[in-house]
Amino acid sequence: MNWLPGVGAESIPVAAGIPWENGYIESFHSRLRDEFRERVEFETVADAREKAAWYRREYNTIRPHSSLKYATPKEFSAACDKKGINQRTKVRKSVSM
Repeated sequence: MNWLPGVGAESIPVAAGIPWENGYIESFHSRLRDEFRERVEFETVADAREKAAWYRREYNTIRPHSSLKYATPKEFSAACDKKGINQRTKVRKSVSM
């Protein structure tokens, strides 16, 4: 978490098992559990890592998300970068000339 101060942010501790304090990650964990961990069997640790890498690529680059107006996270991020917007803070990046 050494990069947080560099972007003007700080971490806020969230108590375990309190989903209303961090809805985004709790929602992701629920999807990860329902769509991946409970449906896929792993033969070895290497197999688990390979399958997790596939799921991550699929989740971030192939599957559209309704919360992103049916864009993939990769497409959404690219659109924000093109507009110069930090989507979390809704602040435009300053452009130096």
